[in-house]
Amino acid sequence: RIKEENESRIKEKENEIKEINDKYNSEINRIKEENESRIKEKENEIKEINDKYNSEINRIKEENENRIKEKESEINGINNTNEIQINKIKEENTRQMNEIINNNEIQIRQINEENQIQINTIKQEHKNKLKQLEDKNKKERTNVEEYIIQ
Repeated sequence: RIKEENESRIKEKENEIKEINDKYNSEINRIKEENESRIKEKENEIKEINDKYNSEINRIKEENENRIKEKESEINGINNTNEIQINKIKEENTRQMNEIINNNEIQIRQINEENQIQINTIKQEHKNKLKQLEDKNKKERTNVEEYIIQ
């Protein structure tokens, strides 16, 4: 008897649970359908916006490409003019540099000759001074030796 009662109660509870589950499942399905519908709407809105922006982007891109081509033509013309001027300046610079190098070489030779004369003079003076110091030192030594002998 208790077993039957329990089974009967279990059956009742199972039925209650099934009813609740069915109710929630139908609510879940309704919300799911609603969400899918809203997602579809949003996707369509986004697609429209993207299409609008993509066509605007393509228009701007084309404009920019045309402007770039124009500027490239201008730049090529300027570059050609600049290259001619640069070559003239290079030639003039080379001529001036060679002139300066030649002048510098002449000045360097003159300075080297003057320096050699000064070096020789200083060497001779040092030699003379050293000789004087050696003589003085020799004399001092002699004096000291004589003093010691006394």
